[in-house]
Amino acid sequence: MMMTKLLQIACFISPHGFGHAARMCALIDSISTMIPSVSFHIFTTTPEWFFVESLISPFEYHLLECDVGLVQTSPIEIDHPRSIEKLNSFYPFPPERILQTSAMLKQIHTSFCLCDISPLGIQAARQAAIPTILLENFTWDWIYSQLSLIHSEYLPISMVLQDLFQPDCHIQLQPECPTAYVVDTAIGPIVRNLTQEKIAMRKFLRIPPEKPMILITLGGVENFGSMQVEKLDGSFHIVAYSNDKRTAFEENITFLPRQSGIRSQDLLAASDLVIGKPGYSTVAEVVTAGCPFLCIPRPDFPESRYLEEYLLKHTAVKYLSYPKFIAGLWTELVPDLLSSKNQNPVINQSENLAKIVLEKVFTA
Repeated sequence: MMMTKLLQIACFISPHGFGHAARMCALIDSISTMIPSVSFHIFTTTPEWFFVESLISPFEYHLLECDVGLVQTSPIEIDHPRSIEKLNSFYPFPPERILQTSAMLKQIHTSFCLCDISPLGIQAARQAAIPTILLENFTWDWIYSQLSLIHSEYLPISMVLQDLFQPDCHIQLQPECPTAYVVDTAIGPIVRNLTQEKIAMRKFLRIPPEKPMILITLGGVENFGSMQVEKLDGSFHIVAYSNDKRTAFEENITFLPRQSGIRSQDLLAASDLVIGKPGYSTVAEVVTAGCPFLCIPRPDFPESRYLEEYLLKHTAVKYLSYPKFIAGLWTELVPDLLSSKNQNPVINQSENLAKIVLEKVFTA
């Protein structure tokens, strides 16, 4: 593929969880591998450290509130009143917000705009006459329309957003949710490439080669002791994120701070079992690693049903409610999951997606 111009690609990323950022990182690194001279500009309020720890490619970070998503009170619970209040203050976009964001894109001489799943990026790029690609496994208007069946205040917000998801190219990532939009390409899943061998990772974590490793990932676990870890029999080793700023090595548990310097995709790939909520990046990394999954469902989240169905097709899964998880009852399910035979891992489609995106970029 010949490059005829220096590419400046703007990436607008929803800060709702880390899944949107993780899959954009997968795409950025795949594009950069093919054309190292591409410059990436990341627009989001997802913390900069996440990209520092996820990306191999250089990038410029622009702190910008480009999306709301949903306000959460825990890894599995939505604060609906606060979400609705924040959404109503963010949408519809004031004309000056679009103009200001558009001016930022012009200032960095943006060649192309990738949006996951921020409609602000689409609207600002359109204002600046810059081609756009929407990357999604759901769009916010669909999420809010589903939530409006219980909380009617979401419906007007959903209707406003229906007019905003109009990119030049629409790419849907599997596992996907229903959509009413025309999809140009369906592909997936995509995950970040590994940078650390499993043996090296386990050695760093001080886990013997023969001992099963269980990763708990819920966005930072507080009060880990309430899960009754003192009852563990030592037959497996737990690695869990915590809100502490230091790594703590204990007999059967390793606690990692969120900013540990360890790439989360390497951590998951070194695991024999993952416990967590069904978010996009976790599901995609579990099925591409062929790893069993103990799923803590998120019944309030409309996309969870589709992510869980995808899990069932591609790996060994068991389910446990969040209260039972906190009570320590998850240990009863571990033996069966650890003994499960891994099914054939799903192939990471990041490289193929990068080829599709670059083809769109050079024909725009």
